[in-house]
Amino acid sequence: MTLCREMTFAAVARLVNLSWHQVVAICKRYVDLGVAQADFSAVKRLAADETSKARGHDYITLVADADERRVLFVTEGRGAETIKAFAADFTAHGGDPEAVASISIDMSPAFIKGVTKHLPNAQITFDKFHVIAHASTAVDKTRRIEQRTDPSLKGLRWKLLKDRASSAGGPRRPRCADRPVTTKRTARAWLYKEQLREILERKQINVSAPCSGNGRPM
Repeated sequence: MTLCREMTFAAVARLVNLSWHQVVAICKRYVDLGVAQADFSAVKRLAADETSKARGHDYITLVADADERRVLFVTEGRGAETIKAFAADFTAHGGDPEAVASISIDMSPAFIKGVTKHLPNAQITFDKFHVIAHASTAVDKTRRIEQRTDPSLKGLRWKLLKDRASSAGGPRRPRCADRPVTTKRTARAWLYKEQLREILERKQINVSAPCSGNGRPM
């Protein structure tokens, strides 16, 4: 089981001299036993996301405990019905859907609909990585439009999508950002994206925390 967490079933099968099917059967057996004993009664904060299987358009949805950082539920699909299925499984393991205080999701209307209906008291927080992804899409769309009249913007797509900190040699700006921002919509869009990234990466102060005599959170 420890090996199965770190490598493929095929690799484990070669190491322990079992067939792939035997390794999968053993793994499934113990996963089922673990899931059957799971207790979700203390879970109050969640995070949900979707991912595609293999290289196709078959999606699975994962729901995790945001505090303990453990996966609670996995199911096929990415619509509102996945949240409904999670709520049913959550209840079966001692959880209370109405007691869930918050959930982090992407901006999918299906997820929002599912959470609103099946986790009625959960405050929705949009995952910052998806927020930045939307901003990056807007930057690239702006570049494509402006490139029609300014060929110098060609070849800057990936440079514009990177954040400043990940650029080689430290924080750097793309060439278009060094031009007058009053005439370059792409440069302005990139600067707005980076400012949004900086805002989202700042640690937030818990306004509900008790304060000391000087007005600062304790």
